[in-house]
Amino acid sequence: MEKPNKNIYRNDLILQGVVYLPMLFCYTMSFIMKSFFFFGLLLQILVGLIQVGSGTYYVLKFEEKVHKKYLSIALPYTLFIIILSNLFKVPSFLIIFMFIVIPTGIASWYFYMTYKNHKNANEYSNTEFQEDILDDNML
Repeated sequence: MEKPNKNIYRNDLILQGVVYLPMLFCYTMSFIMKSFFFFGLLLQILVGLIQVGSGTYYVLKFEEKVHKKYLSIALPYTLFIIILSNLFKVPSFLIIFMFIVIPTGIASWYFYMTYKNHKNANEYSNTEFQEDILDDNML
């Protein structure tokens, strides 16, 4: 099975970073100005969609085990908080923990994992290299 190359991870990091880093900025600024909190929530939804799409791509195209692990954590957790919030009256401190802290932690782990994979990936695809018939030693 083919492995993702550095360019694929680079594009993924750029796409995630364009939304992930402003999300962290908005959450940090929400301690000063409460209006940033709403924008952080909107960006968090976008980060989640981007990362689930990215994880699905890596699983389907490259059968990456780490991305399978991410999907096995992120998707059931999302279903859990949706079901829990609809069935029970959840206290506000628990809502912040369940909807902000844990998903941001999962998103941060995925962003770091993508960065680490980018750093360790080969520049080019891992297809077999076929050397020319006329090698330098033969000349």
